[in-house]
Amino acid sequence: MRVRVATFNLENLDHRPDQKPSLDTRIEVLRPALVRLDADVLCLQEVNAQGAKHRTLEALEALLVGMPYAGFERVATESDSGRPFRDMQNLVTLSRFPISSHEQFHHDLVKPPVYELATVADRSHDSREISWDRPIMYTRHSLESETGIPDGTGLHFVNVHFRAPLAAHITGKKNGAFEWADAASWAEGFLLRV
Repeated sequence: MRVRVATFNLENLDHRPDQKPSLDTRIEVLRPALVRLDADVLCLQEVNAQGAKHRTLEALEALLVGMPYAGFERVATESDSGRPFRDMQNLVTLSRFPISSHEQFHHDLVKPPVYELATVADRSHDSREISWDRPIMYTRHSLESETGIPDGTGLHFVNVHFRAPLAAHITGKKNGAFEWADAASWAEGFLLRV
């Protein structure tokens, strides 16, 4: 049995009216690319949620219309409060196979270490937790219906989205979005970029 797996960063998929390019334009480009992947399991990153009170993944739903993936089982990350979906950059796993279990990890197993900043003059900002700003999502996919093998086996996936390799913000040490006050502060920010 062959299983085709793909991962795809949707680059903050959303349907905001001010978004350029528009969702419709992005869908025109994304749909053929995703269909060509022909994946049995598709791990997506950067799927934004919509709605303030009742969170949905409307932009993702619009993208999947008419695609084979529309009928796949799916799971997505939850907010830190346990509500469905984070505001931004959700992880979504789509699977042709039944998803028998899933779990989200966000500093559940190990507490974030505390780091003391070396480059700041204001000591009120001298330490911080080094923590992931995004969760990791684990899914287990049952192959019993495909192979006849009892559900004790299956496929296990970890969907993760690492930060871009940009230095983290350090209070008082940035002159602009991509301009640092000095090389030492940039280096320290780069160390803390998780």
